[in-house]
Amino acid sequence: MLNARQVETFSRAYDTYAPMLYRIGLMHTGTPADAEDILQDAFLRLLSGAPHFRDELHEKRWLIRVTVNLCHNRRRSAAVRKNVPVSDTLVAPPEESDQFVRDAVRRLPPKLRDVIYLHCVEGYSVEETAKMLSIGLSAAKMRLARAREKLKLELEEI
Repeated sequence: MLNARQVETFSRAYDTYAPMLYRIGLMHTGTPADAEDILQDAFLRLLSGAPHFRDELHEKRWLIRVTVNLCHNRRRSAAVRKNVPVSDTLVAPPEESDQFVRDAVRRLPPKLRDVIYLHCVEGYSVEETAKMLSIGLSAAKMRLARAREKLKLELEEI
């Protein structure tokens, strides 16, 4: 049973971070249903096993890391690999015209996709991105450069 303070803390965290975590899940999975499942799992982990956070930035980084890990786990899961994907006609297409860019980002390897998404879409600095992904600054810079190069080559073909 949650006390009033825990409910308030959870509600604040959900209101603050859920849209961003959903976008991260959607970028990884490509389907709204899977992104919602990952979002729910991330907040369940917040309720059940979160460490004591030093500040809101620590909480935010922890939630991003958990979400990215859940996305990677889902991708590696044998059950998911055996599932037949739902037809794309059942998923409402985004209204923006840059769907081909999002598709190109989705096709990147997860290590590159994480860095480019957090840096370019969510707007985090390279240093913040490195900390959130628990990698070194030079690794984050290298992954970002590789991701940009791969995207450039793929988008030039279009």
